[in-house]
Order: sequence, then C-alpha cells, then structure tokens
Amino acid sequence: MNRAQLLQHFDTLAETPDAVAKLRTLVLQLAVQGSLVPHSKAEPAVPYASDEKAIPINVKQVPENWRVVLLADAIKNRSGNSKLIKGKLYDAPAPHLFQGFSASGPDVWCEQYEHEGEAIIISAVGARCGKAFKASGKWSAIANTNIARAEPTLLDYDFTYLVLNNEEFWIRGGSAQPFVKFPPSLDRHFALPPLAEQQRIVAKVEELLAWCDELEEAQTAAREHRTRLVRSALDHLTSSSRSSRRESALNEIKPGKSLSGLTSTATRMENDGFRRHAAFVLNQFPHLTAAPEDVPALRQAILSLAVQGRLMPQNAKDEPAKTLLVRIRSTKRRAAETLGAKPPKDWPAIETDELDFSLPKNWTVTRLGDLAINIEAGSSPQCEGRPKTKDEWGVLKISAVSWDEFDPDENKALPANVEPRPEYEVRDGDFIMSRANTAELVAKSVVTNKPPLRLLLNDKTLRVQFTEHTDKRFLNMVNNSSVSRAYYAKAASGTSSSMKNITREGVSMLPIALPPLAEQQRIVAKVDELMRWCDALEARLTTAQTTATTLLDATLHQILTA
Repeated sequence: MNRAQLLQHFDTLAETPDAVAKLRTLVLQLAVQGSLVPHSKAEPAVPYASDEKAIPINVKQVPENWRVVLLADAIKNRSGNSKLIKGKLYDAPAPHLFQGFSASGPDVWCEQYEHEGEAIIISAVGARCGKAFKASGKWSAIANTNIARAEPTLLDYDFTYLVLNNEEFWIRGGSAQPFVKFPPSLDRHFALPPLAEQQRIVAKVEELLAWCDELEEAQTAAREHRTRLVRSALDHLTSSSRSSRRESALNEIKPGKSLSGLTSTATRMENDGFRRHAAFVLNQFPHLTAAPEDVPALRQAILSLAVQGRLMPQNAKDEPAKTLLVRIRSTKRRAAETLGAKPPKDWPAIETDELDFSLPKNWTVTRLGDLAINIEAGSSPQCEGRPKTKDEWGVLKISAVSWDEFDPDENKALPANVEPRPEYEVRDGDFIMSRANTAELVAKSVVTNKPPLRLLLNDKTLRVQFTEHTDKRFLNMVNNSSVSRAYYAKAASGTSSSMKNITREGVSMLPIALPPLAEQQRIVAKVDELMRWCDALEARLTTAQTTATTLLDATLHQILTA
C-alpha cells in the first residue's frame, strides 16, 4: 500500500486507536525526509559545504541540491535562565509583564524580558522533554528550558520548528527524571533542502495537518453518532417496559379491580412486539459498532432485561413467585425456631416508586432481606503484602469480588503467627459482596465456583446466605444489574466517591422483582448463553481492531522506509 492508497482507505483504517495521531506523525516524518513535496533543481541549495561522507539522520539517500550539514553549525543553543523559577513568577498576563517559557510551554509571565525575536524553546527536563514551542517578540526562557536559534541562511524558522518539535528527535537520558542531551543531539548530520523547498514543505504540512484535524473531527462525530445509536437501541430495550405500567409492582402487593382479559391480551401483544424488537437489536448490534468498548453496555442491557422478565417468555405452569415467597418465609421461620433464634424480620413493603417497570405474570416483589437467611461480614487481621501460597491461609481483598467474576488471586497472605478463623472460609457457591468500595463498585457481588482452600472473608465483604428455594446466580444478576446499581447509589453512605459504604440493612432493603424458581433457572441459562455470545463478539471486534492497527502500522512503516 502506497501513500495514495493509504489516504484512499484511511477511513477504514482510522477505526484503529490513535490512527489520526499516527497519520500526523507520518506527515511530520515525511516532511523532514523530503517525501512530501516535489524537489526542484531550479531552487538554489543552502550555502553549506556538504559533507559527502557524513550519514544524515533524516534520509537514506540525499536528494539533489540538498546539503548535509552538522546541526551544531545550523542551530545555536543555550540554556534558559536557571535563576527564574516557575513558582516565583506570575501565572497570568498583565500589561506590564512579558511572556515567559517554562518546560511546560508559554505559561508564565515575567517583569523583564531577556530575549527578542524568533527562537525555538525546548523543554529540557521532564516526561515531555524535547517538546518545542515558538517564541517571538520580547520574552524570557526560565529554568529547565533550552533556547535554539537557527542560522537563517540554512534553516527557515518554521521548518526548524518542524524538525525540533519532535520528542523522538532528541537524545535523552535519565529514567525517573528524563532530560535532553543537547550536545550529542546537535552533534549529528542532517540533510537540508533549499530554503524555498523548506517553505513549501511547511505549507504542505500545515495543509495536511489541517486535513487531519478535519478527519479527526469527522471521525469523532461518527463515533459519537454510533455510540448514540448503540445507547439508544439498548436504552429503548431496557426502558420500554416503563412506558406501560398496567401491572405495576404495587399492584402485586395491593390487588385491585382490573379488566384482566383485556390486560392479558394487551400484555401478550406488547411482549410479542418487544421480543421481535429485542431480537432485531441483538442481531444488528455487530453492525452498529466496531468498538469492543461498546459490548459492556450490551451485557448490562441483557442483565437489565433479565431481571425485568423481558428476556424470554413466561411459563404459566410455573409455580407463582408469591407461593415461592411464602415457602421461603416458612423455611426461614423453621430455621430460626430450630436454632432458638429470633423470628425473621418483616421488611417494609415495596413502595410505588422503588421499581419502575411492570412485572410479568407470576412474578412478585420483595426485598433481599426477605430472601436471605443470614448476612455476615468477615474479619481483617493485619496481613502480609503478597498473595498466599497454596498451603497458607489468605484474606480476600475487595477486588476479589468487584468485577463480576470471583478472583481468588486477589488476596493477602495471613501471617503464620495469626490464627485463622475457619468460620469465615470461602465456600463453593458463596454469594459474596463488598460492603465498602468506590461509588461504582460498592455492593457488587459474585457467586464463587470451586474456590481454593484456605481463603477467608475480610470485614469489607458480606456473605449472604439464601434458602434452596432461590437461585443464587439469578440473585447475583439482580444485584449487579443497573436497576440495583441505581438503588445502591442512593443507599450507600460516605462523602467521598472513592469510598462508599453499605450496611447490612441497606443490602436487605434492596427491592427485587422475583420470578418463579424454574424461570430463575431458565433466565440464568439464557443469560449465560448471551454472555458467551457477547464474549465472542467482543473478541471478534478486538481482533478486527488489532488487525487494522497492525495493517496501519505496517503501511506507515512501508511508506517511511520506501
């Protein structure tokens, strides 16, 4: 692929990350290589006795009427004033002040000026050392900068800026605090075109960089439009049920008169239309986006549909969830009597505004506390700053339960002199959630699957125990859905977004739309299937993006080395 083909197909390649930034870099590299504009034999070469034996750093073959010069002969440099310290200067302009340049650029102002005219200021120290800035008029350069002035018979001012404003051009040293090595950087040879060609190169660069800006704006607009399409499609799926509240959650616990036949028919028609729309969105989703970062929103939409009962049809033969809830409460009472414990707490009824979607037939509303037998926190003794080995005991970190899948490697080893508490050991099938985390992650939960031995809950995690009459995997979906995340955002306490807390009572008050047990299990199976599809889609989009990136990089390399 040549340069013309690259531009022809760039819209396709530009879906890769940083594509336009790479194109800008290509333009600047081609500029100093003499590959952007045609050469003209009629243009006089710069007045310099070209060193025919020297190897220039910018071209492999020196074009006719270019001259190979020692950069130190063409560019004179000196350090900025080390006595001028950024923190002691003005940070805003005023009529009596002059522009100053720090390592970050023209961001200070001085009472006096030390230099006049055009120069290039180089950031000499720091992560962005080698970054260049144009100076003109009356100005000063302060500590950690270097001033470069070009010999005007050899270098055009703007062309000099193209050459020097390239962090890769400079030889650097240091690791923790990088710095530019100016003498060895300028003690190299560089092939210079005639001054007239330098000016034509600058004009072409400005033209192409302006085109890059337009391309970037167009692509940003296209990506934003695509994102809006994706979000709109998913939002429509997850919110369509809220527009119809014929059978609200409140009606499930406060029955009243209704035209049941008409309601049933309308509900059935709505559900059929909704499922056709849902199938269309899922089928077309791969065509709506080329970005793997859009897939998590699809996963969350699937969870939202699942916990609203909108993912698959209901079965009228299933035992109603109201009957299931009666059996759960009976089981909890018998367990409390057997243990000689207090009777289970009766949690408040669900209010009208707590669930803003209509319930499918045979579903009911309840609170997590009505379903839970027990909620317990672990313990957090002082641990070592490393994960446990196979035979050691370890204590979970919050990150073990923060990302939808249980990660047993996120733990800290329990010191050998600390006695473990086996009652807090993580067991297979445990429902574990965080009670302290960031605002986005507080109360996130997982269900463990064959965890390693000798892992303990910490005091920032909660283990929730349920009866055998519910599917923990379904309740985990409910707890991690956008519906529940909205609840926890309001219920969690703490002034800092980096650390929120949720109490056991706050967890227990979580409103839940509960389906029959058989439907819970069918929903889990369907969600597992759709999540595997999402994983495959994400992998395919990532592979396509990686392939495009590899092709773009190879094409740019081919152009630069041609």
